[in-house]
Amino acid sequence: MAEITQVKQLLKLTEAMSSAVEAEKWSELSTLTQQRAELLEQIFPFDNSDGQPEAEALIEKIILLNQNIEKRCRDARQSIQAELGQFNKNKKVAAAYQSS
Repeated sequence: MAEITQVKQLLKLTEAMSSAVEAEKWSELSTLTQQRAELLEQIFPFDNSDGQPEAEALIEKIILLNQNIEKRCRDARQSIQAELGQFNKNKKVAAAYQSS
């Protein structure tokens, strides 16, 4: 059975991931994601047959944070794709101008 301390560590990693996304530190996010995945494999499936309300509250917080992280990552990806599209368009215009 997973210890409550492991669930707390999972929350800390998720909070660190959220901070990395906020700061747009994508390589740090990648490292934290891997660390969290390894911890998840160790502690889940989580047996909360003891009915620890603290564990349930922590897990709910982790889920909410994760949903927020996923949304912010999707938004950042869309923004980067738009910037890349504009860059490529400008590159084509510049190349056409130089060749004429």
